[in-house]
Amino acid sequence: MSEISMAGLLYSLPSGSPYSPPDYVPVPLTSVRLNVKVVNFITQVEAVQEYQNKEKNPIEVIYFFPVEEEAAVTGCSVELEGRIVEAKIKEKGKAQKLYDDAIKDGKTSFLLEETKADIFQLKVGNLSPGAGCKVKITYIMELPVENSKTRLTIPTTIAPRYIPAKDGSEVAKKIASIAYDFTSPAALTLHLDIAMRTKITSVSSPSHQLVTEIADKEDSFGAVARFDGMTTDMDRDIIVLIESEEPNQPKVFLEKGEDGSIAGLFSMVPQFELKKQPSEVVFLIDCSGSMRGQSMSLAKQALQLFVHSLPVESFFNIFCFGSRFTQLFLESQAFTDESLESAKQMLQVLDANMGGTEIYKPLKKIFTSQALVGKPRQVFVITDGEVSNSQECVQLVEENSQNNRVFTLGIGASADRHLVKGMARAGKGVPSFTSYGENIAGKVLKQLKQSLQPCLSDVQIDWSTEQGAGADSESCQAPFHPPPVYDGSRMLVYKLWGMASSVGEKVTITAKSPEGELSFDVRIDKDSFIDGELVHKMFARKMIQELEENFEKKDPEEVKSLITEFGLKYSLGTKHTAFIAVDQKTNKETGMKTRQVKNQLAYGYGGLQTDCSIDSMTKSGGSRSRSFMSAPGAAAPGAAATGEEPRGAAAPRAMALSRSCKVQSSSSDESDDIDFSFDTNECLSATIKSKSSVDEKLERKLQSNIEKIVALSSLQTAAGYFKEDKIVVNIIGEKFEVFKKHCIAKKIETNVWLTALIIAYVENNFTDEKDTWEMIVEKARDWLGRNELIVAASDCLMG
Repeated sequence: MSEISMAGLLYSLPSGSPYSPPDYVPVPLTSVRLNVKVVNFITQVEAVQEYQNKEKNPIEVIYFFPVEEEAAVTGCSVELEGRIVEAKIKEKGKAQKLYDDAIKDGKTSFLLEETKADIFQLKVGNLSPGAGCKVKITYIMELPVENSKTRLTIPTTIAPRYIPAKDGSEVAKKIASIAYDFTSPAALTLHLDIAMRTKITSVSSPSHQLVTEIADKEDSFGAVARFDGMTTDMDRDIIVLIESEEPNQPKVFLEKGEDGSIAGLFSMVPQFELKKQPSEVVFLIDCSGSMRGQSMSLAKQALQLFVHSLPVESFFNIFCFGSRFTQLFLESQAFTDESLESAKQMLQVLDANMGGTEIYKPLKKIFTSQALVGKPRQVFVITDGEVSNSQECVQLVEENSQNNRVFTLGIGASADRHLVKGMARAGKGVPSFTSYGENIAGKVLKQLKQSLQPCLSDVQIDWSTEQGAGADSESCQAPFHPPPVYDGSRMLVYKLWGMASSVGEKVTITAKSPEGELSFDVRIDKDSFIDGELVHKMFARKMIQELEENFEKKDPEEVKSLITEFGLKYSLGTKHTAFIAVDQKTNKETGMKTRQVKNQLAYGYGGLQTDCSIDSMTKSGGSRSRSFMSAPGAAAPGAAATGEEPRGAAAPRAMALSRSCKVQSSSSDESDDIDFSFDTNECLSATIKSKSSVDEKLERKLQSNIEKIVALSSLQTAAGYFKEDKIVVNIIGEKFEVFKKHCIAKKIETNVWLTALIIAYVENNFTDEKDTWEMIVEKARDWLGRNELIVAASDCLMG
């Protein structure tokens, strides 16, 4: 546990004797400053980490820190006692040898290397007593679009990862060695500079309080932002939403390199709507111990709305996973009132009580289950994604992407971005993230809407670049095959030509949809040409990602060679290249000791810190209440010591869904069908428990709009109409009786007028939550087919 003293933050070291007090050493990391520049949809982050050795002997500092998983780490430089030392990119083995040799020679050295796509490790070796240094690490990344806003995410901590028992990789060993503490290792500051081609209307953050200033100039539109309170803890992702007209405009950028090569970047955020298709929808929800608290509450709330939003002709199933996995039905069932009721009863008692995060096995089970003819399978994964074997899971999804589209939602303050984004990328779906304070239900239902309508596929891009005589005609595109295009999601494609004499006047994009082939042009003008090397580096990073995810398993040695070549040529930190810097001054002190900077536990991890008000998120010092959690690298709370529960362990009583139901439970490579039969009293008990929770809601007034939407949606049948319940009166108020009497007098059936009234109430009162209820209301409107009754209900409510 850390303490604060006049010397700064301290770590306790274990004592050699149980009767001796622990030794305390100063934390060598003293501050972290983020200098962030956003230009349109590309961001450059400079993370300046400041270290000081307050001990009497030389130290080696080790710090594991997160980066965005698609980011290109492009540089590292060090300021040491007034001297600037630029790090050089080397093959990883050579960089490690240079580091070790420098340590032996008594020189201060710095090694920056990738642990996995979203985790880097910095080593500062032989830092002399009293010496200080500043390490500047630079990376660049693309920014996605969410609800027409550009979303910037900067991870600040690494949540503890669950390590499956069979994962003995070097990556897993390093992840298991990451140390944690309840307190931030250093104060974090932020300076954010934004430049857009179009007017910026707002800059906001669901994760932190910001002080922002929007300033329009003659030739650009800009904004600056910083934390309100100057500093904050490093316990969650920094999320910034930038609203402007920028995301909706297709763009082409062309950049000429020093070697004569040309790198191109094409970006578009399409907006379209196609006819929905009947689908098989499979939900895979994380019920591991790390999901305890608000993460699980939000996931359950989203799932209830998710299930009610399914179209009438859908088939569905729900899988829950931890150290083992269970499934609601042995195979996907038609969406009926009976199957809907089974799902609702399951969700009532769903909890984060299934141990570790073994996501690979349930994914494999889903992918190998028999497909339904005429109903493409859509898989939705809801997880905090804290696993060590994320690359293995991504490869599994890629191998099964022909018949399974995968959509992912990362929950919490520090979800595994490589797992969440990598699986969606491999599964030709769309990833999304939600932090505390955001509308998780709206994000999930937007993904459902995207999955139920066909995407634009077989995307082709004609760059119209003319090759000169004798010029190098070789070119390469990344990704090799452009991904499917979804409504409202950004698509980015890079192209590199070895040499080109001229560039055409336009880029032509073609794609296929069920309604025919689409084609449009994007003009190339003077604003399309840019200076620098940013596009070249982003191309190289995308190529490395493509090689790792689609070719590494087939030819690992060739892929290693290519990744190394890209890393060295474009100065990128990769799994096979690293940055090394060595100061030429020889230090006299000996006896170096190793100190690891501990990551702060992520906010809300395992149910900790569930008060998510933004006021508590940005602070300048201060303490927060914490509670006990298991050691990182160990089994998650609630799991057996081996990381797996005993084979054949009973499923939770959430599965008591009928007089006799089958639930598949698996905690080993070979799964068994276990018949769990319950008598009538057990089933009745579960039903009474479910009903009592609704009654408890009635006894108190529903506060939030989401609570009201969830309560009303729980009354909708699979066909689309709503059933009568006193909770409707509780929400709508006295106008309910007025409209009821009017409809009874006209002999309108109860389910008809009630459905019209609820549609009108939701549409009039919850406009800001449209993403949450849109598909529920659409299904109700389709069933009702009487718009004039909805108008009458709306008039009554507004009168």
